[in-house]
Amino acid sequence: MWTLSSAAVAVYLYTLWTENGLLRARSYALGLGLGLVALIANVMLLMPYGFGAVAAVAYGLTAITSALVLGLVSGAMLFGHWYQIDLEMPVDYLRTFVRTAGNRAGRGPHRARTRDRTARNARQRRRGRGRS
Repeated sequence: MWTLSSAAVAVYLYTLWTENGLLRARSYALGLGLGLVALIANVMLLMPYGFGAVAAVAYGLTAITSALVLGLVSGAMLFGHWYQIDLEMPVDYLRTFVRTAGNRAGRGPHRARTRDRTARNARQRRRGRGRS
């Protein structure tokens, strides 16, 4: 399955330099679909014996989520290094990548609220009104 997915992605990359938009769209979708099927097949092959149905679904979702985060972070890293080469590119795209990667890695807006709450508690303790 990985070979078929890689072949579809190779066709997609080839079509980036051609004018064949229909083949480009189909090969992109085929590459993503075959990659997802290959990922799920590998998860099922590597899953420990005796997992229940709920654990099997959770195991598969964990693998898919991990693959998405890895792809997002790798893309942001490559994009950021490209910014070091071409300094006149707008930074908005890189900020979007980093913000999305941060939200997916658990450092989203809820972390900011936790930080604010912790700072508020520390200020109250210094004033003598907070928890000890």
